[in-house]
Parts: sequence; structure tokens; C-alpha cells
Amino acid sequence: LHDPYNQYERLADAMLHGRLNLIDPPDYLELAHYPDGIYVINPPAPAVLLMPFVAIWGLDENQVVISMLVGASAIGLFWVAMRQLDWDVRVSAGMIALLAFGTNFWWAAADGSSPSSSSAPCRWGPRSCAGCCFI
Repeated sequence: LHDPYNQYERLADAMLHGRLNLIDPPDYLELAHYPDGIYVINPPAPAVLLMPFVAIWGLDENQVVISMLVGASAIGLFWVAMRQLDWDVRVSAGMIALLAFGTNFWWAAADGSSPSSSSAPCRWGPRSCAGCCFI
């Protein structure tokens, strides 16, 4: 379950060390190269979400597992929200099935990576799985 496109893990590590630039990232990551450093071009929310895990396990933490846990939590929170709205159990179950299996939510939660290059398909990863918690 290791994700080689771990730019957010690297950014979280950099933020924990008081900087925003990445130190010696692999060449295949899509990053912004400036004279003063190399930066992640996407918003930092996934890195902020990963900071506690990177603080504990370092760059050995697995953002794929964390993404799957966040995705599973989002499905559970969606169920609770529907039940709080007093929807019928069958309608709630159908909506959960549509969210989990009728969209790319399942794949995004299981993939756990991030956009890596222009030739790779766009992957949601932790940022959108966490965003679905607020549905």
C-alpha cells in the first residue's frame, strides 16, 4: 500500500521542520522549482491532515491507509447525517451505496494518492475524502 507520490507526506514533514520547501524530492513529482527551493503546487490541506501521522511515524507513514480510514469515516458520518435528517433506512442505505459505489469515492479513498503528473489520472486522496466528511 505504499504510495510513491507522497508529496503531501514530504510537505507535512517540511512543515513540521518549519519550512515549506521540500528537500531532495524525487524527480517524478509535479512540483514548482524556484531558485530558493522546491514547492508543492497544490493546496496544503492534505499535508496539514497528515502532520500528526508524519510526526509520529515520519515519512514511513502510509497515506493510503489514512485515506482509507478517512473515507470509511466519511461514509459513517454520511449515514449519521441521513439518520439525523430522519430519512427512511432504505433510502439512507441506498444513498450510502450510491455515494460509496456509484461515484469515484471508493477508488479515491482506496487510492490515497495525489495528482502526480499531467499524464497520470487525477486522484482525490485525503483532501477530497476529508471534504466528503462535510457533506
